[in-house]
Amino acid sequence: MLGGPGRRTLFICTAEWHPADGAPANLERLARGPRTGQILTLPVEVPGAGRP
Repeated sequence: MLGGPGRRTLFICTAEWHPADGAPANLERLARGPRTGQILTLPVEVPGAGRP
């Protein structure tokens, strides 16, 4: 999602995912396991337009 001053910051939400474990095990780990998520930011040249 774009936000920040002038909507020129890209926000990226990440979380650890293990494809070999399958979706049910990964979703369970995301809900109850250790918190592995991060929010990363990156400046962009083209600002966001309209509603998100």
